[in-house]
Amino acid sequence: MDKKPKSKIAKNEQASPQIPEIVSQAAATYSVDPHKLLKWKVYSGGKVVLIAANGMKFVYEELEHDSQPQ
Repeated sequence: MDKKPKSKIAKNEQASPQIPEIVSQAAATYSVDPHKLLKWKVYSGGKVVLIAANGMKFVYEELEHDSQPQ
């Protein structure tokens, strides 16, 4: 039996996906390194959900206007 050769690229050397600016901004708000995030999702309304390396979940919402009634 011939075994399939292992990949020559180590897991740590694989290219990381491009981090959107809004994700970097949200990570900076919570003092989290954006390159160490496990996962993130950007919603159409401007909401960003981050999953940090320690498993903590952060929700960032950029408000377009002041929500206080005048």
